[in-house]
Amino acid sequence: MSLLGFLGGRAERPAPKPAAVAAPKPAAPPRSVGARREFRGLLWFPVLTVSDGDKLVVSARAGLPHCPHCLRPLALAADGSERWACAACGRVSPACDADFFAMEAVVAACARDFLAKHPDFRPGPALPASARA
Repeated sequence: MSLLGFLGGRAERPAPKPAAVAAPKPAAPPRSVGARREFRGLLWFPVLTVSDGDKLVVSARAGLPHCPHCLRPLALAADGSERWACAACGRVSPACDADFFAMEAVVAACARDFLAKHPDFRPGPALPASARA
């Protein structure tokens, strides 16, 4: 066999196939975790958004307060006073001038409870500072 024949034979051989590389698994979408909490005589159903892949509590929402008697969402009283009122049973709760702080307290308590039950998770930057303690 000549040198050209040898080289020509090598050139005709198929190139080796690259080893299969496993594609990384796509990250699982965040999931919602609901809770139930009573605070200042009102019922709250906060929702946490958690990422199982990153082990991170991404966000938290308090939602609207609910009537503890009929479990319906409350609305601001129609008379213009800053009170929560239930359209179904007529129950009126105390003034809601500090309800922003109530919502933050509900979210923080819910996040702390979740993190205590799931020590491998960590709080995300969007959570209030009181949820990280």
